[in-house]
Amino acid sequence: MLGGLVWDVDSYFGEERPKDEPAGSVVRWRTEWRADDRRHTGFRTSALADVRLPQAQRWISQTRLVFEGESAADPQRPYNESLGNPGFSPSLRAEQAHLELRQVLVKSPRTSFDVGAGIQLRILPDPFVQARFRQHLDLGARFEARFGQTLFWRPRDGAGEATVLDFARPLASHTVARWDNGATLSQITSGLEWYSDLGVAQEVPSLRAAVWVAGAMSGHTRPQGEVTGYRLYTRLRRDLWRRWLFVELEPELAWPLDPVLGRLRVFAATIRTEVLFDGRTPPADLAP
Repeated sequence: MLGGLVWDVDSYFGEERPKDEPAGSVVRWRTEWRADDRRHTGFRTSALADVRLPQAQRWISQTRLVFEGESAADPQRPYNESLGNPGFSPSLRAEQAHLELRQVLVKSPRTSFDVGAGIQLRILPDPFVQARFRQHLDLGARFEARFGQTLFWRPRDGAGEATVLDFARPLASHTVARWDNGATLSQITSGLEWYSDLGVAQEVPSLRAAVWVAGAMSGHTRPQGEVTGYRLYTRLRRDLWRRWLFVELEPELAWPLDPVLGRLRVFAATIRTEVLFDGRTPPADLAP
């Protein structure tokens, strides 16, 4: 089975993907500073706590309490799967957070299904519900795929769905090529909002580091079909201490579509630190 090799290199970057629920609790805290050549700078911090409740009772052994929040919207959200996260309002650019109680109903090495209900933490709390199905597939010729489908509903914004489909193939013992795709459709989106991200991840165990080189694009279908952004970027990530303290440098060259100025060219760089506890023991060749 190739999954351990493919997704172990992938997971080095600390991203949540449509795979099985983690066996234990996960806590992640990111801080980042971004500057571009148009003299725009920004600081943001975000936090995720995905806690598996104690198995005091059998019926709650697969129940998880999830908190997620951010001080400002992710500037790259159109390029990643958080676009369809029902806990975040797509139009709100300021701080926001949500709390969700999630019950895993089906769990196997290749398939999972869970349902959840939560609230967006505001002065007037805004509830939401969601159901997620995730599947891992072997396609042959060393190709693997992960499929995820989420249905959600919010009283204020109505119903919607988000789909992600990721493909990956190992190129060497520490090298993986990956193609990520996602789309979201709801009563408040600009038709079908989609993204696609294609790149190669290279892990360097001797340096406790990894490099991700990729290109991405995103767009929507309403009021007319158009590509709203192109992006070329590199993530340089290093483990500072036993795979729980990381630092990243992410330079990028992007071509966003401005409704007034048209297609722009923007060079930017992001410096990011991350504290990540996911219950895993670091591999021997990555331990300090």
